[in-house]
Amino acid sequence: MGINLTGELYAKLSGKRYRPFNCDFKVRIDLKSQTRFYYPDAMVSCDQIEGDSTYLDNPIVVAEILSPSTRRVDLGEKLEAYLSLPSLRAILLIEPDFPHVTLHRRNSSGEFTIEVFKSLETEIPLPEIDVSLPMTRLYDRITPTKS
Repeated sequence: MGINLTGELYAKLSGKRYRPFNCDFKVRIDLKSQTRFYYPDAMVSCDQIEGDSTYLDNPIVVAEILSPSTRRVDLGEKLEAYLSLPSLRAILLIEPDFPHVTLHRRNSSGEFTIEVFKSLETEIPLPEIDVSLPMTRLYDRITPTKS
């Protein structure tokens, strides 16, 4: 599933100012009490990578593919940390086994609202990075196990 997501972002963002990153890049989050680093499954940023840096500070979009081994941390600690990033405009939480994407989007008031996409016939609009992601492409070659 990760390759579907990253591949789609790469194709849609080709030639644009936004750059997709896969799970090899970390995001650095400076909290009041500590600095944390997380590896999202995918992210998009305008940041320029300095030298051999392996992390970003200002992602615009972050995506996590939920799995039994990561679900608790993804929906708890990581989500809370991501929501604290001033640069972040959207967080995608993707179920890997059936069509279900939860999108946390920052509105003009700075608050996050939640949208849910469950149909393979829909596209997830991401005007924050000038693209939309077709659910059929995200779930290409995925055999649904439940819904």
